[in-house]
Amino acid sequence: MARRGITEPTDIQALTLPDGLAGRDVCGKAPTGSGKTIAFGLVLVTRLKRGKTAQPTGLVLVPTRELAQQVREEIGAEHADAPGEHAMLRTSGIDAQHAQTAASIAGAAHT
Repeated sequence: MARRGITEPTDIQALTLPDGLAGRDVCGKAPTGSGKTIAFGLVLVTRLKRGKTAQPTGLVLVPTRELAQQVREEIGAEHADAPGEHAMLRTSGIDAQHAQTAASIAGAAHT
């Protein structure tokens, strides 16, 4: 985290990292921008590096494409220096802007 300019954990990180790194389940709630993604991403990447398997060993599910992209960028940045490891992004459905457009078109068709 230091190479990214992060020298002190946020509140959510300080509360969740010790238990997560110890292998315990963690559930946290914090405002947008508080560092939740880095908190669970750092735990995930650390545990993946310990496992060293050729099979996928981590899965993160999120409700939107936009959040999926953010999570992929954060997790990718956390293990950018690990050769042979990478984060993949797989999405389905449509993004929020297309959903809104489709809903508007559908609404206009019913008038």
